[in-house]
Amino acid sequence: MKTCQRFDLLKARAEREIRMHKAHAAKHAGEQSAKQSATMAALARQGMGRALSRHYANCPECA
Repeated sequence: MKTCQRFDLLKARAEREIRMHKAHAAKHAGEQSAKQSATMAALARQGMGRALSRHYANCPECA
């Protein structure tokens, strides 16, 4: 699958956000903030999927 630079940029930003939330959750294991951060990581992953899917469907360069 060949994708455009915008797709790669969206994916990189989302993956960086997910890694940040997961790292925070691991660092503060057992705390309320870790649970919230783990939830935010899951939500960011879902959002990344929606955003990339929407981009791929509408981008003439990716399709």
